[in-house]
Amino acid sequence: MVCAPHGRDAALITDTLCKEGVVARPVGSVEQLCEEIAKGVGTVVVAEEALDSENRFRLSIALQGQEPWSDLPIIILTTGGEVGVQRTWTALRSLEVVANVSLLERPLRAMTLVSAVQVSLRSRERQYQVRSMNAELEHRVLERTAELQRLISEAEGFSYTISHDLRGPLRAIVSSSHILLEDYGEVLPEEGKSELQIQANAANNMATLIDDLLHLSRLSREEIRPSELDLSAIASNVANQLTKEHQSNACRFTIQEGVIGCGDPILIRIVLLNLMQNACKFSPQEGEVVFGQDEKRNYFVRDSGIGFEQRYADKMFLPFERLVNAAEYPGTGIGLANVRRIVERHGGRIWAQSKGLGSGASFFFSLPK
Repeated sequence: MVCAPHGRDAALITDTLCKEGVVARPVGSVEQLCEEIAKGVGTVVVAEEALDSENRFRLSIALQGQEPWSDLPIIILTTGGEVGVQRTWTALRSLEVVANVSLLERPLRAMTLVSAVQVSLRSRERQYQVRSMNAELEHRVLERTAELQRLISEAEGFSYTISHDLRGPLRAIVSSSHILLEDYGEVLPEEGKSELQIQANAANNMATLIDDLLHLSRLSREEIRPSELDLSAIASNVANQLTKEHQSNACRFTIQEGVIGCGDPILIRIVLLNLMQNACKFSPQEGEVVFGQDEKRNYFVRDSGIGFEQRYADKMFLPFERLVNAAEYPGTGIGLANVRRIVERHGGRIWAQSKGLGSGASFFFSLPK
């Protein structure tokens, strides 16, 4: 694209570029140039004498109307000299804020002109390539989003099936076991009674496991409503609840005062409830459970319980991974997985530390400031 309405520059430049295989055509005015820019061109060569204040404004408006991905290269042909330099600076300052501007000083050498135009065209070609890649990426994102939505819908349907279709048979197993024990307990041998009770307990445990799995699934979709929280007050409330419900194992609670954080109040309470509940369960009678904040502003729940080997620390946050005997310490192995999911959805992280078996454990977590 050439705009050189003064003299023979337009024809000469067009002829030079066409001889080197560059498709070029002249236009007679800046108005026509702006129309061509709107249609889409590779690069523009324009003589500075065509860029008076009015035409600079027109060209600037045309360039501002480009697509966000577009940065059309503009080559300005300058004349040099004191007056020419001032005119060049004026044109450059008015256009460089909206355009990709470079300068060529006359008299021109054919090789210099062709090289500058070819560089500009390669730059323009890369812009189109990036646009194509972005369009393809957006298309893929839309496809993946649609696929993800489909999978979420399937997961919700599966969760519905679990919560409704599986609970019925489990309730039937528990109910029939209790009926047999109540109505035929006198004629059943002790071994038969024991087997029925084991069956009822197993069904109850499976129902609890289903509830925990559904809870874990819901945590992935739960909306986060963060606010400033008094974590000391939440921890104290959890400690009172555990004591009243006889889940504290007679442990003493030490709650650091003035601990503040930011998060969803319902979900963060679930985090503290699970961590403090676990601390009590794995601590000896009348052990101590401590909640507080360290010097790095990480929150922690510390106990004086059975501890663990540090190399297994990461496994505790995976569903169904347990480091203890289920008969001695009952549970489903979902609680810490729930805690991890909540903390990570807040943009924080959680980790555990212990010096070994019998030395207690500390669970740390961070929240965004």
